[in-house]
Amino acid sequence: MPQANENYPKGYVVAVVRREQLEGARQDLHQAGFADVIVHTSQDDPLKDQLTANLNSFGDESVILQEHQKAWEEGAATVGIHAADSEQKQRIREILQAHDGLQMMYFGTLVVEEL
Repeated sequence: MPQANENYPKGYVVAVVRREQLEGARQDLHQAGFADVIVHTSQDDPLKDQLTANLNSFGDESVILQEHQKAWEEGAATVGIHAADSEQKQRIREILQAHDGLQMMYFGTLVVEEL
């Protein structure tokens, strides 16, 4: 994810993954060449709080924020994977879908795109 002083996870696919699917998703992402998979598992994770602030700042994404928060309360994790281009974004989406990824979003330069 971005450095601690940044306020926006630009260029990252962010999703919720259930704990039982997390390790398999990480392994598949690593095998596909995505070495930097950031995982937030704690309710008080400071980078998760950054994501929460970003999701809350967008009107349409407030529903998605509520769904992320519900998933965290149920023990799920948030994952963030950098996607350098559309092809990588699509490959990440496919891998996360295979592991029942939820609330997948891509944070572009000027737009947040639901995947």
